[in-house]
Amino acid sequence: MAETYPIVLLPQNYINLIGAYPPLSSLPTKPTAIKEIKKPKNFTSKAITWSIIVVITAFVNIQIAFVTVGVTIIVLLSNLFSSNSKMTVNERIKAGIYESREEYEELAKIYENDIAQYRKQKELRESNNLRNWRLSELNDRKYSGRISKHSFSSEHNAQKGVSEERFYNTLKYHFGGKIEINQKVDYYYPDFVYSDNSLFIDIEIDEPYSLLEHKPIHYRGSDTKRNNSFTSSGWIVIRFSEEQVIKQADNCCQFIQQIINAHNNLETIDTNFIQSHLTQLNLLQIKTWNEQEAISMMNEGYRKNYI
Repeated sequence: MAETYPIVLLPQNYINLIGAYPPLSSLPTKPTAIKEIKKPKNFTSKAITWSIIVVITAFVNIQIAFVTVGVTIIVLLSNLFSSNSKMTVNERIKAGIYESREEYEELAKIYENDIAQYRKQKELRESNNLRNWRLSELNDRKYSGRISKHSFSSEHNAQKGVSEERFYNTLKYHFGGKIEINQKVDYYYPDFVYSDNSLFIDIEIDEPYSLLEHKPIHYRGSDTKRNNSFTSSGWIVIRFSEEQVIKQADNCCQFIQQIINAHNNLETIDTNFIQSHLTQLNLLQIKTWNEQEAISMMNEGYRKNYI
């Protein structure tokens, strides 16, 4: 996790989509032009014919029959050996040997369809087309396993921090009806939910300790399970420190908008991206805290400095 606020956590599905490519079939093999039409040998009919000859001959002359049986066995073994050494279908086609002209024409038709599909797939992988493909996948709910909506329902008993009402008004000013509160998402209550089509953001305000319960909270590692619950369902998580949203509420909203813009354009949202926009927005960077540091801040009454 980042060492300073704001913290931005992305779903792995989004990260994967940034580097994803359309599926590409293997290059189809064009059937070789006809060099020979060769009907397949009917080994079964030959065997039956020789068997009949053996039976008839046995009634005519037993000695001749023994000779014929020997010849028959040799012929049968020869046919069996030759059948095992026949070319495979692919080898035969590569050599231009077909059982009929219709077989060649059918294979040629299949090839034309396959090569057209292959070329279309290759075109999608070109830079401009690739970006459009990724954007269409981002907005296509049929793309299972990618960015998905996490069901949530209205609740009114979630405990709220003292700074949330102030920040809520600023969020509503910037994002209107896309911001919701009092929502339960599975087992958790986001401070604020941003929802717009396929994009869902859990916006959190982190305080170092609770004024009511007088205990350290939101220290490094304490929210990992909660964060993972959202990101694994395709949500983005943005966590601000309480000090940031009280001192620079508008700047925080502008930062959220930058994340939204980057998401909708499938940009890479990494440390460099975040640092660049923090500098551009002149947004305070507040260090995260461990449990012991949160206890020290609580004992010092740190929150009184900005509330």
